[in-house]
Amino acid sequence: NASGPSPNTATVTALPPAAVTAPPASPTINSRQSTTLSVVASGEGPLTYQWYEGASGVTTTPVGTNSTSFTTPVLSATTSYWVKVTNSVNPAGANSNAATVTVRQPAAITSHPASTTILNGQTTTLSVIATGDAPLAYQWYQGTSGVTTTPVGTDSASFLTPALSTTTSYWVKVTNIANASGALSNTATVTVQNPAAISTHPASTTIL
Repeated sequence: NASGPSPNTATVTALPPAAVTAPPASPTINSRQSTTLSVVASGEGPLTYQWYEGASGVTTTPVGTNSTSFTTPVLSATTSYWVKVTNSVNPAGANSNAATVTVRQPAAITSHPASTTILNGQTTTLSVIATGDAPLAYQWYQGTSGVTTTPVGTDSASFLTPALSTTTSYWVKVTNIANASGALSNTATVTVQNPAAISTHPASTTIL
């Protein structure tokens, strides 16, 4: 056979390695909430997923299951997560960027306004100390804590009462984006004391 045998055709199939095409996004949540992170990957199947807590490439804290998504535990502090995607062509894996779950801290009162005593006709200043992500909003009320029928004061951590002639109570609600319902302070009672005064003078009289 002078022309030689007819060669067969050899097809070389290049299998695509595992790759991350859409890394997990970085969400913002309120404290004591959880969130779900997701990744989109490509490559020859099957693909294997391993999620980790921490910066991308740090494998000391594996979390989650072999899934394209991961639901975080309830978080009280900002935490980062990332995922490694592997397949037979890329056993070393493709690392995603780290997704930072930003945790907002709710408004909370750390020091309540204190009860005080003043004289009739005087004023006094009540103050509160609160924590939480800024901006914090303050609303003062006259009455017992939780009763919102008589709002007073301005958006401030302190409140200057008017001149008082009777014992009066006040409280404050502190709100922010992570605590829209607000943190309620205890009731501060301003006790008004009346100074000594003569209402009936001794009368003049005549005797034998």
